[in-house]
Amino acid sequence: MRVVIVKHESCGTKYLFQVPEPYSFLTGDLVSVKTRKGTTTMATCLSPSFDIDENSERFKELCVNMGATVPLSPVVGYYNYVDIAQETQRVVDF
Repeated sequence: MRVVIVKHESCGTKYLFQVPEPYSFLTGDLVSVKTRKGTTTMATCLSPSFDIDENSERFKELCVNMGATVPLSPVVGYYNYVDIAQETQRVVDF
């Protein structure tokens, strides 16, 4: 299982989310996550995503330390920065 530690933009609490294969994220990446409440919110990756055996003691300890429950909620998307000054294919009237 691939996971990542994130922080929601609205609070400083750290959360553990499952990352779907084949995606990987780096520290500082902005992702969209599905919360336990069923809503989707933006979050910042506080670590690179990493693979962990979901049956291992390490995974169980990580879940306990992070306050996570299994099954983990998923990352459902990511944000891609587009530099408007560099973008030549699109014209937008403001």
